[in-house]
Amino acid sequence: MAKKGLGKGLGALFPERDIKKEITHIELSLLRPNPFQPRADANDSEIESLAQSIKEKGIIQPVVVRKSGNFYEIVCGERRYWAAKKAGLTRIPVVIKQLGDKEVLELALIENIQRKDLNPIEEAKSYLRLTKEFGLTQSEVAKLTGKKRTTITNTLRLLRLPNAIQEMLQNGKITEGHARTLLSLKNHTAIFTMVHKIIDKNLSVRETEELIKKSPRITRRKPAPKDLFINELENKLREKMGTKCSIRTKGKRGKIIIEFYSKEDLERILNILSIGID
Repeated sequence: MAKKGLGKGLGALFPERDIKKEITHIELSLLRPNPFQPRADANDSEIESLAQSIKEKGIIQPVVVRKSGNFYEIVCGERRYWAAKKAGLTRIPVVIKQLGDKEVLELALIENIQRKDLNPIEEAKSYLRLTKEFGLTQSEVAKLTGKKRTTITNTLRLLRLPNAIQEMLQNGKITEGHARTLLSLKNHTAIFTMVHKIIDKNLSVRETEELIKKSPRITRRKPAPKDLFINELENKLREKMGTKCSIRTKGKRGKIIIEFYSKEDLERILNILSIGID
């Protein structure tokens, strides 16, 4: 597949005049979701709305698939597939293409990016797959997606954040702008401290930037030397709990401190620990 058309949209890859000649109809039972789909989940309300549209008007644009054993793997149009199932269809129009794994990931990525379907972490993980699994440089990913190379670089940097912070970004608890400001902090403790301030005080990105500038100790403070094993355990606890955690030791004894910043935060932590609240 020629890369020059990828950044210009799916229409450049599959011209409508060509697609119309290749349309066939396949049973839904023979279709399989795309294993390279960069989008982790589908919005139920979007699927419901699309299903209603399909009931009224049918599927206007065919789903692009490729042959995979006895089945057909969806390349583009996975939401149409789920919506068609919800609408009660048994067959849908498709176009069958011969595509390699890299091309399938590229197309799924481009389709979602152009429709702004991916959250920043899903987008970053997609770029990472293109660089790690398929050997593309960041410049090549930029050309592929029609974005600036600096955009690719900055999006990939989001994956340096702790997993719990990435989840907060995915769930909409903080914005991408907030996440980028957190990258200036030097350790996980500082990041978790700041993110809780962002949520508790409903700080804007600008307010967060100003707070970080006024609190240089947050970025420069060096923790007292600790046993490497204890440090590793603390990091794992922070990742698991999504909050600031510390382990204090004295001889063979010690204590674990798990911080919370609201009633909801406490309930979330108890839920992680499988402790029910009567």
